[in-house]
Amino acid sequence: MADADFLDVRVNLENDRSLRKGSSEDKYFHESTFHQHYDGRFASHKLRNDLRLPQLTAMMQSFLSTMADLGAETWIMHGTLLGWWWNGKLLPWDSDIDVQVTEQTMGFLAKFYNMTEYHFTFPNNKDGVTYLLEINPNYKNGTTDDKFNMIDARWIDTESGLFIDLSTVRPNHAARAQGIEGALIVKDKHHYLERDLFPLRDGFFEGFHVKIPFDYEWLLVEEYGRESLTLTTYEGHHQSKLPKQQLTILAICRFAEPVAMTSVYPYIPEMVQSFNVPTEKVAKWAGFLSAVFSLSQSLTGIAWGRASDLFGRKLMILSALTCTMISGLFFGFSQSLLWAFVTRAMQGLSNGNVGIIRTAVAEIVPEKELQPRAFSIMPLVWTVGSIFGPALGGSLVYPVDRFPALFRNSKLFKDYPFALPNVLISVLFMVSIVSGYLFLCESLESRKHKRDYGILLGQLLTSPCTGRSKRSVLQNDSGETDPLVPADGNRLSSSKSQSHQHSKGLGSGSWNQVFSRQSNINLLVYTFLAAHSVAYDQLLPIFMHHPVQSIDDPSVNLPLKFAGGFGLDSEQIGLLFMAYGIYGMIIQRAL
Repeated sequence: MADADFLDVRVNLENDRSLRKGSSEDKYFHESTFHQHYDGRFASHKLRNDLRLPQLTAMMQSFLSTMADLGAETWIMHGTLLGWWWNGKLLPWDSDIDVQVTEQTMGFLAKFYNMTEYHFTFPNNKDGVTYLLEINPNYKNGTTDDKFNMIDARWIDTESGLFIDLSTVRPNHAARAQGIEGALIVKDKHHYLERDLFPLRDGFFEGFHVKIPFDYEWLLVEEYGRESLTLTTYEGHHQSKLPKQQLTILAICRFAEPVAMTSVYPYIPEMVQSFNVPTEKVAKWAGFLSAVFSLSQSLTGIAWGRASDLFGRKLMILSALTCTMISGLFFGFSQSLLWAFVTRAMQGLSNGNVGIIRTAVAEIVPEKELQPRAFSIMPLVWTVGSIFGPALGGSLVYPVDRFPALFRNSKLFKDYPFALPNVLISVLFMVSIVSGYLFLCESLESRKHKRDYGILLGQLLTSPCTGRSKRSVLQNDSGETDPLVPADGNRLSSSKSQSHQHSKGLGSGSWNQVFSRQSNINLLVYTFLAAHSVAYDQLLPIFMHHPVQSIDDPSVNLPLKFAGGFGLDSEQIGLLFMAYGIYGMIIQRAL
């Protein structure tokens, strides 16, 4: 089927406010005389800002719905893609929308749907709006020389004159002839590789399903710079986004600690019993052994925080992880009550990451509206860790007896029956340490701009997978008419930089400022909550492990006076804690 007769079916209006009315032989689409993002045939005036964005949103929703019905695959690009990256919506200052298609899709639209109209009604506009899909007859011309016809098609709001630009992505035959495999080009001189765009990813934009290019982050950084993906203020509009990558790395760093701490709960009574402690004293010493960790941790928490203020969050997080891993290994090889106390205390003294990681989260996410979501991540990580920790600890002690096929001849685990879970948990610590070293960025303002060899090494190791080092051969010769980052540096500023400038005028603060009335109340309430939670976690395994007491025992006076437990072993206690952790995670997620 041949293409439609473009000029014969084209709409011609008397009130045409085009910049170059009547010059169709060199330029097909004409913008209005009052603004370049309005079609001159339909626009009569520039919309107010509070009206423009809803109109653009409705236009985008109608376009995505129509393209889905037609079976035409499109994907968003440029400033529209940046809006998706921030919050899945148009940016407050947007005046147009950018979409790309393949040659096949553009040909399909030109043959079957050129100059077709689509009427949509909206909750706030019962009369509805009519949209026009118009194809540029020059769409088959793939050269970059025709500067008047860079846009191949438009989806036009016939009420306001606003439009969506559709550009065609074509093979770059000249670049491919030079050996650049998968080179692509658009008439506006944007260059890509096939792996930049394909396979397309799925996403949601303005509430509708949308396709986005595969390597969207690299494309945005190449076009707008790394600053466009940070928290920025532009023309009075503030954009906020959770730094998911850094929060994920922090979560990985955090995960090993709750696993290590809770893994000992199921087998502490059995460990104390293995040190030839009398049965009637097992509960007492198991309680002391559990408590010494928290006591030691409370002694050094402030010191770890001070050290992180001096040497940086990243260094102290990695140092604490390393010390906790080593002391945990020592604890697993305990053969006396004294050695178990010493190593458990070492774990507590070296575990200073609770406060440091919370501080790092606050520094990574300085926006008050995002902090509740960011702060909720670490408690969730703790809950997940408390599921795996008891399961590992309870099931992996005494491996020679429980897994004879694997450890029957292992003298190591026969002599040290509590070592295996700690050895495996040390692997988790290594994953946390390596991930933090390679990918965790420093969040302390006074040290964040210093060279980080770990980050550089991480980029070097990941570059073969992303192919970044070879991308420089294809450079964009032009950008959009309205760049995100304007030449006037005063109009765009990083909120992080603003907070840094503001923080220069602040001192470290006195203890009177720290311990205000409100903070004292918060600390008191949290102390009661923590005391209840920790006491329950540490007393429960002791109660579960203690031998069952006969109801006929004269010392029993139910329901309040009893001294017996359930006589469970470490594996059963571990499963009980795992179920408790799963239930806690569900409740926390629901709240």
